[in-house]
Amino acid sequence: MFNTSWSIAPSTQIQIASYFLPFYIANTILSTILNAVIIIVTIRSKEFRNVSNILIAVQAAGDLFITWDIPYLAYNTLKKRFVPMSTCFFFQLIPTLAMNTTTVTMLMIGVDRYLLITHSKWYISLNKKLYLSILFFIGSTYIFVVMCGNYLTRTEDDVLCFITDAMAGRGKDAWAFTQCLINIAVIVVYSRAKMALQKQRLVKDTDAKKIFKSVYLIMVFYMCGWMTSIMLLLPARILITDIHLTGIVELGLALFAATNLLVPFFVYYFQSPMYKREIRKLLRLRIDRRVGAGGSIFSLRSPNPTGSNYRVYTNPHA
Repeated sequence: MFNTSWSIAPSTQIQIASYFLPFYIANTILSTILNAVIIIVTIRSKEFRNVSNILIAVQAAGDLFITWDIPYLAYNTLKKRFVPMSTCFFFQLIPTLAMNTTTVTMLMIGVDRYLLITHSKWYISLNKKLYLSILFFIGSTYIFVVMCGNYLTRTEDDVLCFITDAMAGRGKDAWAFTQCLINIAVIVVYSRAKMALQKQRLVKDTDAKKIFKSVYLIMVFYMCGWMTSIMLLLPARILITDIHLTGIVELGLALFAATNLLVPFFVYYFQSPMYKREIRKLLRLRIDRRVGAGGSIFSLRSPNPTGSNYRVYTNPHA
């Protein structure tokens, strides 16, 4: 009942989409490089053999593979051609899986940090392999169900094949709604984690400020990025029915989420001494002796043989 009659011609969609390409191509290159660096340092460093850092690497992998949707979109736009949505679904399969992975993992990282901060004694007694497996199982189940819904509701409509063009109908509505819930959950969890950190009295002031700022920055950028895109997508789904106008609106809304793919690298680099040290080591840059001396919200040493390197509070001699 709220649908509008707004529409644009296919040629207009192609023309407008071409204006977005320079940004998305540049964003793809930067996202690939920055997130690949996070993945590589996680694999290389023994300091990152813990749940939080593994989840960060998984999210970085998701952020990297999301951008694989751009080459095919650029090709279709420059060739001025459309493809059936059923074809687009398979071309965008990996980016769509990655997109769902990164949002789910963002929530997992928040939950993991919250548990680490508020229930540290219980947390260090966990079997980390089992704990991580449970998280991955829950996340994978959600992704599988969403992808099945998208597959069953795909159509033969012609699209340029942006990542969101691979979804349609009730399946896309359900995906958008669940993504909205996940985004709200992320904000709630990170807010509670930040409040819990502020109540800690055993953390040095300087380190605490860095930790608070890290959590706060991630939450703010997430709200400005993913959450903005998803929240604006819902009314767009209600108001717009024309497939060509929908494609352009979603391409515009995705700008917020696309910029968010670059944010974690800079937050972890500037707020985590461990990440800064390992990244500079990988890039063969000079390493300040002070880098790596501080603590982080990931560190809490565990007597459990399946977990390592978890320290809640700063140890200047670590």
